[in-house]
Amino acid sequence: MVEILGKLTPSLKTLAKAGHDIIVEGHTDDVPIHNDYFPSNWELSTARATSVVQYMIQDLGMPPTHMGAIGYGQFHPLVPNDSEEHRAKNRRVVFFVKNVPDNYNKGDKKKPETKSEDTAAPAPEGSVTQEPATEGAGTAPEVTPSNEPAAENAIPAPAEVPSEQAAQ
Repeated sequence: MVEILGKLTPSLKTLAKAGHDIIVEGHTDDVPIHNDYFPSNWELSTARATSVVQYMIQDLGMPPTHMGAIGYGQFHPLVPNDSEEHRAKNRRVVFFVKNVPDNYNKGDKKKPETKSEDTAAPAPEGSVTQEPATEGAGTAPEVTPSNEPAAENAIPAPAEVPSEQAAQ
């Protein structure tokens, strides 16, 4: 893995310096794990991704402001977990390169500020909105269902999953 990261990092570093975020996704097979280090495959996959990110930052000079790690556990297999060879293929990391934010190349390298409540435009159909929380009360995002993208290149809102499927 060290050799592969050594070959891959120069290209990823160029992308990061151009404003792209590099996300490392960690994955596992479906064999349950529970030990002193990892209570489940979620923690194992997250540790797998985080260790790659830490190595790339500390040893290969990747800019930490453009790095992230995500763990997916056993839930995104490449192949069925029906043999040792297939399980080995599912124990992996994946590099995801995010598009540069629109405001990055305009000289403002910070995230765009949200509009104040007085000037905020209504949320487009299919978007997720969050109302300000009142003290001591939790709020959930409001989802406006739609099968059409809210704007150019937008992702449609997810379909609601019946509770019996969500429990699986």
